Amino acid sequence: MAISHNFIPYLCTIPGFIILGFLFPLLVGNEILRAVISTYLKFKHGDKFTLVSDGVEALWRPKRTVAITLMRTDKSVNLEIIKNWYENNIRCAVDSSTGRKMYEKMEKIITTKYGYACWETDENFDIIKQCRFHENKIFYKKNLTALIKDLEMDMGKDKPQWEFVVVPKYQSRNKTDLFAILLLR
Repeated sequence: MAISHNFIPYLCTIPGFIILGFLFPLLVGNEILRAVISTYLKFKHGDKFTLVSDGVEALWRPKRTVAITLMRTDKSVNLEIIKNWYENNIRCAVDSSTGRKMYEKMEKIITTKYGYACWETDENFDIIKQCRFHENKIFYKKNLTALIKDLEMDMGKDKPQWEFVVVPKYQSRNKTDLFAILLLR
């Protein structure tokens, strides 16, 4: 008995329907469970915990890859300048279309509740605690390279997963000019 050519496309779709029949209830069940957990967290903890809405955000949990941004400036930098800049440009920035704080997650700690990644409001947030200031030392390329290597280490779970590292005195190869280096990780 020969198989009709009209029957072959039907065979190819059966695995698709089986997979869809398995995945669809799983995905719907996950969304229902997320809604239940989100409601429970809101009821039990108020605004302290919110579920991570985007899976990419869960990558910023401790023990993940660190991204480092370096900026060189001719201006002097101290903790007061960084604190004022943060207060005036980051903390108070509001999205005009939604009315929400644009950078509110910078003051939150990523954690896990009931198996789901959550943002926890850091009630003791202080921008100064998010800064490391290397004031009493002149850095050269070798020192700066070693510092950047140290920044690849985990930050710990007790604070937001970013920090400013300030090197106020960096001497370039010509050994005449001092620069400030700002690192954000």
